[in-house]
Amino acid sequence: MDFDIEEIRDYYDSELQAYDYIKIVSLGISHNNADFMISIGVPAEFDDFVFFMC
Repeated sequence: MDFDIEEIRDYYDSELQAYDYIKIVSLGISHNNADFMISIGVPAEFDDFVFFMC
């Protein structure tokens, strides 16, 4: 899958959360999800919801 990080950032209208791969995997997040979180990004906030921060 190819993702355009700029489109994702514009869609969420938020800064992306920065994650440490080893730390989030050690917390039990799957390697696939960790890869997505690191390479594609997860918004820091979306409406009233704040995404997981480590």
